[in-house]
Amino acid sequence: MGIIGSRGTGNITSSRRVMDVPEKIFLLQPDAAPLVQILFKAKKKTAINPKFTWYERDLFPKRDQINDSKTHTSTETTFTVDHGSYFKAGDVIKDENTGEQMYVSSVSSNVLTVIRGWGETSASAPSDDDYLLVLGNANEEGASSPGLKSETSTEVYNYVQDFRSPFEITDILMNSELYGGGDLQNERVIKLVEHKVDIERALLFGERKEDTSTGTHPIRSTRGAVKFISTNITTATTITETTFETILESAFAYGSGTKVLFASAKLVSAINYWGRGKLKTVPKDETYGISVREYLSAHGTLLVVKHRLLANSSGANYGGYGLILDMDKLFVRVMKNLDTKLRTNLQNNDETKEKDEYRTVCGLQLNNEEAHAVIKGVTAYS
Repeated sequence: MGIIGSRGTGNITSSRRVMDVPEKIFLLQPDAAPLVQILFKAKKKTAINPKFTWYERDLFPKRDQINDSKTHTSTETTFTVDHGSYFKAGDVIKDENTGEQMYVSSVSSNVLTVIRGWGETSASAPSDDDYLLVLGNANEEGASSPGLKSETSTEVYNYVQDFRSPFEITDILMNSELYGGGDLQNERVIKLVEHKVDIERALLFGERKEDTSTGTHPIRSTRGAVKFISTNITTATTITETTFETILESAFAYGSGTKVLFASAKLVSAINYWGRGKLKTVPKDETYGISVREYLSAHGTLLVVKHRLLANSSGANYGGYGLILDMDKLFVRVMKNLDTKLRTNLQNNDETKEKDEYRTVCGLQLNNEEAHAVIKGVTAYS
């Protein structure tokens, strides 16, 4: 019988239904898409709109530099700094270079007026670019509350992307006896792995976009980790262990003490070369089936994952990449009710074949980009 008007659940055959993909299906080839493997198993949040937003707020800055190239003396009482807004009257500050402690009596724009030698260390001439560290504020006994300073929250956003992986099999092929099992089931397994890898690429390399120019409805793409990270980026053509430790120093300056390095083969070879005594294998039952080696540094614990998508034997392009990610600050945002599903029997009624597709609508949330790092350009090591 024909259908006039909208097609809905009440006027299609029961075989044209959507099946939730069993959770265990994500254990297929876990090393093919390790970021997806971790996020979908343990770091999943619901998105209730295609544009999802979060807010980030850092601690108020407590360190700044003198910004005045003149010859300073031990008696001057005013200093120009980079950011006068970091200070307020009543702050106790210390010149990290000379060790002198001073008391801020007033602030006007980027000019501090201070009491010199306010402590046990005598006043001495500071230098341009000396760091001034705020040690807190000191208040007169019985005084009213000091002035207020706080950081504002920053809005960050991303979009979900509609990932679809269709495939179809003729009824004759479905009913043929084949070595290795039925072709439909094999195709479902292969296409699910491909679907995961497509999502993985977007979560790594994607750029944020909402395009309303192409048709009735928007097309959206999600921003990946590489595009989010802007602070800790190191290009190292020939990477050394010293350079690597410097990278870890920055990467572990914020966030958790355990992070994951998704590394190209070239970078994995470098770590194996330096770190034979620092590496140990982590059991797969603790890592969602992913092959992981643990690298111990004084800066923190680094879980090293060789990533197949960071591939190029010469180290060119993504073959020279490594991404250090703080998984405590990383989430996959899945559109409400649109987690990975297998949609079956999508073919037209008069077609003698079955058409299915996997569909996932999701995007990446990466909090506090300063807690992550990118290594790129690695073509050799020493």
